[in-house]
Amino acid sequence: MPKGDALIIMLEKFFCSLRKSDVGAPAQLECFWVMHRRSQEKSASPALVERLYECFQGITWYLQLSMNEAFTMAERGGCVDEEAYDQILNHLVDSKRFTFEDRYASLTEKQKTVLLAIASEFPNQVTLTSQDFITRYNLKTSSSVQTAVKGLVEKGILSDKHGARRPTDLLFMLWLKDF
Repeated sequence: MPKGDALIIMLEKFFCSLRKSDVGAPAQLECFWVMHRRSQEKSASPALVERLYECFQGITWYLQLSMNEAFTMAERGGCVDEEAYDQILNHLVDSKRFTFEDRYASLTEKQKTVLLAIASEFPNQVTLTSQDFITRYNLKTSSSVQTAVKGLVEKGILSDKHGARRPTDLLFMLWLKDF
């Protein structure tokens, strides 16, 4: 059985594999909200669920995590509304702050610069080697961005699915946005 950091990395890889499913279309979002509302003696407003859905791009793992956080904030029989959105995100991000600090410290300066640029654009998808992206964030050249991205993929910070580079941990992106 792995210990320490090896166990954390193994568990993160496992949970990353769970995050890949999404709720789907807005109609399915409504079903997701109703399901959670019925399964608890607490509820969350549709506006809150919709904002969390948009923030986490419909990825079920994050929705469940954030709804769990919302329900811990609600009194029995109570409803958590959209005003709790920032508090929910802040708590989720803060709970992994030390992991994020260690992960960030392990990066090269070039990787940090590119990753901060990606986080600045989050949740929007960008073409990382486009001249617009490179110029906007003073990233020198396309090849230096490609080198940094390759390292970020190797470290598991970005995924490389069908040529699209996406962050593997959306909470890490939120942490970086406030860095």
